[in-house]
Amino acid sequence: TNVSQLSGCFNQSNLLQISTIQLTGGTISANGSTTICTGTLGFSSTGSQGPNFVWALLNSNGTQVLAQNTTGVFNFTTRPAGTYRVTRGSYGPNVNLGAITPPQLPPCFVTSNTIVVNKVNCGVSLESSPNPTTGFSNATFSVDKEGTATLEVYDMSGRKIAELFNQVVSSDVEYRVEFDGNALPNGVYIYRLTTINETVIDKFMIAR
Repeated sequence: TNVSQLSGCFNQSNLLQISTIQLTGGTISANGSTTICTGTLGFSSTGSQGPNFVWALLNSNGTQVLAQNTTGVFNFTTRPAGTYRVTRGSYGPNVNLGAITPPQLPPCFVTSNTIVVNKVNCGVSLESSPNPTTGFSNATFSVDKEGTATLEVYDMSGRKIAELFNQVVSSDVEYRVEFDGNALPNGVYIYRLTTINETVIDKFMIAR
C-alpha cells in the first residue's frame, strides 16, 4: 500500500504524473448598462478557473456564437437592434472552440451565468406593429435624450384621435404603448411622437 516500502522481489516502472483541473464558470457582470445603442460594452468575472477561458457573444436564444475573445469587451456599433446574450466559458485542454455549438457544449467546458444585452436604435425611433392591423396596434419608440415624450394618434385629415403617452422618458430605453383602434374605420392613421429634440411619425393601417 506504500510504494516507498517496497521490498523483496519487486520492481517498478517509471512514474507518470497526472494533473487534474477543476472548472467553474464563475459569475459575470456587466460594466455598465445592458441597454446600448452604439459603442462597446465590457464585462468582468469572478471565480472562473481552468487553463483557458473565452468570452462569447451569443444570439438571442443562445444557440449561435456571434463573437468571442479573451477581453470581455464587445462592440455593438454595427450590430442590428435586438437581444443578445453574453457568457464566459472555462475549458480544459484539447477543446476545439471552433466545434462548439451552444448549448451542446463538449466535456471539460463550463459556462458562467448569461447576461442579456438589448441593442436599441440610437436617436429617436418609432415603429408600429402589426402593420396593417385589424384593431390593436403597438407603438414602440426610444429617444436619445431624457425628457418629456408625447405619443399621439391622428387620422390622415390631421384630426387628433388619441393621446397615448405623455411623460418623462429615459434615453436609449425602448418603450411600448398599445393602441385600441377597434372603434375606428378602416384606413391609414399616424402615430406622432414629439420629444424635446424632434417630432417623428409612423403610418399604420387598419384593415379588417
